Amino acid sequence: MLADERLLTPAPAPRPPQKERAAPRTLLSTFVLLGVVVGPLKAVNYLCVHGLYSTIAAVCWARGEGWGRSVVAGAAARGCGIVASLALSSFLVNENLFVLLLANVEALLYNVSVVAGINGALPPAAIALAIAVLMMVHCVTYVLLIHILYAGILSRMQLKCGRPPAFLRGAIP
Repeated sequence: MLADERLLTPAPAPRPPQKERAAPRTLLSTFVLLGVVVGPLKAVNYLCVHGLYSTIAAVCWARGEGWGRSVVAGAAARGCGIVASLALSSFLVNENLFVLLLANVEALLYNVSVVAGINGALPPAAIALAIAVLMMVHCVTYVLLIHILYAGILSRMQLKCGRPPAFLRGAIP
């Protein structure tokens, strides 16, 4: 091969380490198994809500990332997955579930304000913002609790779960 031909030949793509390839493979096998056993809708719902978050957490742990980055990335993936799952369900039932959720929360807040003797109602944009903020609080709390749980379990198996924050290092064996 001439020197000019080597310049035109693409270099092989770098492959991620074996630890980082295990998470997507596990996700794919779980997705296929769920698709066969309980159907494609449940499989896609699992992929949206739990699968992407789990894969991101596993890759962050394999790289030895700190919990700050891992929790934020996992919470963002879980939040996007919940919204995608709701959008898929809205499409399949041919009903806008986002609007239905907003209407039900608005009716609930109106009933609470009547009982409390408060006049007036919140605008729908404020209610939607509150729902989004509460969903992100839920996602961050869920991901942090899963990190704490798995840090305890995986440390007993001599496996690492990223670098926990300093205030939790003494509490996790």
